Amino acid sequence: MARWDSLPSVVGLGMVGFVGHAVFPTIRNDMADKRDYPKVINVAYVIASILYVGIGCCGYLMYGDFSAEMITLNLGDTWFSQLTVWIVVANPLTKFPLVCFLPALYFISYLLQ
Repeated sequence: MARWDSLPSVVGLGMVGFVGHAVFPTIRNDMADKRDYPKVINVAYVIASILYVGIGCCGYLMYGDFSAEMITLNLGDTWFSQLTVWIVVANPLTKFPLVCFLPALYFISYLLQ
């Protein structure tokens, strides 16, 4: 049964995968042909959306109404579940340097002038 009071959390969690916009200028600047940038971004978002929907459907088919609030709690207490939890923890730590790269680059170039 759907719990409508958790809809804002679900939407927020879904949006987390699409907030890489801070690294977009760096990606565009590193591209050989910058005219392909809009197509690359659209394809990347379509692939991410298909993966999210596919994994969500598989999770629901596997666990149904017995799914826990956090998907990592459904994995049990095995080495694989512990690895998955640590990957989830490491994810923001690896994104932070990517997000800070461009502002840091501009700041350093400003200091060196």
